[in-house]
Amino acid sequence: MTRARPTRSGSNRWRAVACALALLGAFGAAVSHAGGLAQFGQRFRLPEGPGVPPRYPPKDFEDGTFMICKLQYTSVTYEAMGVGWSTDYPYAGINLMTRLSEMTRTPVSRDESGEPNYWVVRLTDDALFHCPMLMGSDVGTMGLSDEEASRLGQYLRKGGFLWVDDFWGTPGWIQWTRSSRSPTFRTGSARTTCRNAAPTARTPTFGASLTTRVA
Repeated sequence: MTRARPTRSGSNRWRAVACALALLGAFGAAVSHAGGLAQFGQRFRLPEGPGVPPRYPPKDFEDGTFMICKLQYTSVTYEAMGVGWSTDYPYAGINLMTRLSEMTRTPVSRDESGEPNYWVVRLTDDALFHCPMLMGSDVGTMGLSDEEASRLGQYLRKGGFLWVDDFWGTPGWIQWTRSSRSPTFRTGSARTTCRNAAPTARTPTFGASLTTRVA
């Protein structure tokens, strides 16, 4: 059976969903911070991070519903308490898609047990171009080859949506901007950004809570 190609209107629809997710995620993180739930989560959290095997998508994994894919990359530096691409994997993405399905009518991709599908993709994988939204964590440690930067630029120019989070301080920001300002990454003409609301005295600043489309 021939699959229909994504349309511009379809791409815009998923970008709108991704923007809503960014705001939902930023709000949830602020509430967690204010309520002290982060400390509770450290004591009772489920296994995640490097000890969890990556779940790569099978062939023809698209089913016409919304999904988030986790970006797998190579770390070239280290941040305190950071674990690279697998930070918060897999439950951050699963929880985000669960809340999206509960709070909106957006259909979310699910496995046979009813859990949201949260696939891991590399920038060199063809599956990248079938993910409407890509989540990258701890990107203050990320390094991109010319091929990876070029592929990420292609993904974004085709309408893909990138969310990056969980990197802190000036060194992490410098490393991220070095990667994202690669000439092969930035070739193109369009740029759209969605950010959380301006921080207040009671709202933590999320230099990492960022969704961006760069072309």
